Amino acid sequence: KNRYVIFDAGNGIYKIEKNEFIASYGGLYFGLNDNSDITNSIISYVNPLGKYGTAGIGFYSLSLSKLYSERMISFSYGFRVIPRLGFGLTIKSFTHKYESNEYESNAIDNNGNSLDLPDMVFADGSSKSKLSSDFGVFYRLDSKYNLGFTMQNLNSPNIGLKETDKVPMVYRTGFSYTSKTVNMSLDVVTKDDSTNVSSGFEKYFMEKTFALRSSLTFGSYNLRRLALGIGFNQKNYRL
Repeated sequence: KNRYVIFDAGNGIYKIEKNEFIASYGGLYFGLNDNSDITNSIISYVNPLGKYGTAGIGFYSLSLSKLYSERMISFSYGFRVIPRLGFGLTIKSFTHKYESNEYESNAIDNNGNSLDLPDMVFADGSSKSKLSSDFGVFYRLDSKYNLGFTMQNLNSPNIGLKETDKVPMVYRTGFSYTSKTVNMSLDVVTKDDSTNVSSGFEKYFMEKTFALRSSLTFGSYNLRRLALGIGFNQKNYRL
């Protein structure tokens, strides 16, 4: 039951049974040569509405200090049509913003020479906001098998200042199997001209005290990734 679903199509949000709040803030890529300060933030809240479904709101931010930032605000709603079938809808706002600096008022040509002129990229402003939406459906075949499908960024909004910069549509299909000691998942994501496939496996032993985990991802542009892990589950702690 993932509270991060509010940043997708929200089709799995209806399975969350209690009010949930999450907040995180982190720095990325420490120790860069130019001392860049890159951070990301996430805030989300999910509120079940009983027989009327579940609603959620989320905020996501990625910023490069004093230069550039991206923000997304999302509103999600999910509901169950029948016990095994649920739908979700997310409306979200994208904002890309460039901070005012010397380069905005002093354009540079392709050879790196100063033109002593305002940069025409920012002629109509240094930020742009657009709305987009996601839609998804979730179906539980039985107590162990689940299927899901989402379409993200349905209108593929253009958030470029001067040049076209469209947010691509994303199609995601997922399958999962869950039993008392085994969890498996398969996820296929298609975006533009690329398709990536991810799989995960988890097996518990010794009355769910010890677990083996693995994941494999492969796809377009020679994407290959393998991860292996272990876990321990005790009464008062998990590792």
